[in-house]
Amino acid sequence: MSRAATSRWTEPTDVVDTLRRRWARGDFLGRHARGEEWDPVSLPLRAPTPTELVADLGAAREWVTRWRAAYPAHLRIETASVGGRVVGANEVPCRVWIDRPESLWAVLGVGAQVRSFDELASLTAASVPALVPWVSAHPLRVLEKSDVWARALAAVSWMSEHEEPVYLRQVDVAGVDTKFLETNRALISDLLSEVLDPERIDVTAPRADLVARFGFLGKPDYVRMRTLYPSQLLPGGFLELTARGDEVARLGLRPRRVLIVENEITYLALPDVGDTIAVLGSGYGLGRLSRIDWLHGVDLLYWGDLDTHGFAILDGLRAHFPGTRSILMDRSTLLSHETHWGHEPTPSRAILTRLTEPEQRLYDDLGANTFGRSVRLEQERISFHLIREALEGNDQPA
Repeated sequence: MSRAATSRWTEPTDVVDTLRRRWARGDFLGRHARGEEWDPVSLPLRAPTPTELVADLGAAREWVTRWRAAYPAHLRIETASVGGRVVGANEVPCRVWIDRPESLWAVLGVGAQVRSFDELASLTAASVPALVPWVSAHPLRVLEKSDVWARALAAVSWMSEHEEPVYLRQVDVAGVDTKFLETNRALISDLLSEVLDPERIDVTAPRADLVARFGFLGKPDYVRMRTLYPSQLLPGGFLELTARGDEVARLGLRPRRVLIVENEITYLALPDVGDTIAVLGSGYGLGRLSRIDWLHGVDLLYWGDLDTHGFAILDGLRAHFPGTRSILMDRSTLLSHETHWGHEPTPSRAILTRLTEPEQRLYDDLGANTFGRSVRLEQERISFHLIREALEGNDQPA
């Protein structure tokens, strides 16, 4: 008989592999975790046919011997009579049974893991009972996190009992620090979602963002700004200040114009312009400015890098400030600075909906490599005299 024929017979290792796949899906441990009554596991075996017995009785007998020696204390082998006039009737394995969960644990070599899970489940029931259903539904996840489980439970318990907003750094649990919470944020998030009242959960925030999703205090947003007209000082007599966004909002300033620029040196070097405040931008984080009410009543200008991401940032800013106008982000500025072009490492492919028609055409051309591969013009490379001309040309809203 060929090796291909005998290889079709089910070997003990094949059964173990099948059982191990079911273990990896959580089938067995899940039933154990839920306390379900044990239902014996049964798997059919592909055994030699009468024709195969005739072809190689010796190989078939060796196969039967392997099954008789396979986990004799844990597997119950069901046999069937197979044969014919030539070789007579032969009892061969046709199905394997596992009658007790302990037998399955032994066959798979997972007894220690099951005992560990039982200990973790008991710990959960004693410390955070509300998590028992989650533990029963995710037993393999619990095992995967066994080395941090006790600390995770302690952290979740502390967080659920303290409703006042705090920084993650203030979670006062032995063995738990900010790094621990960040490293295990997905697990902590899942557990908090089970135990906290719904009103304490912002389901619109990303699952792994513990601060936003569960109302912890986050690093405050800071706004850096300077007046471009020395005779018009900022409150407190400052030419420039950096303050929390909520504090800037309370200033209630009323400049005629605000210019947002992205490059720090450009921001510092801006020329004197009357009744204008410059704000140092922060790329895609400009949405934070929307909470500053007085910005909604000014002539708002944006000047960013002349590349696809610059236009994407402008598009996002207009989601909060629809009247925002761009300066020095046009085709003529780009083409007049060809010797200063660089390359954008990862151009944006986003679909933008808030650009003007000329801006959109330029954005499309940049994305299509009309001027060359991933062309960009950084704002600090633009001729300085054009800055004053652009600001003077934008004295009044268009």
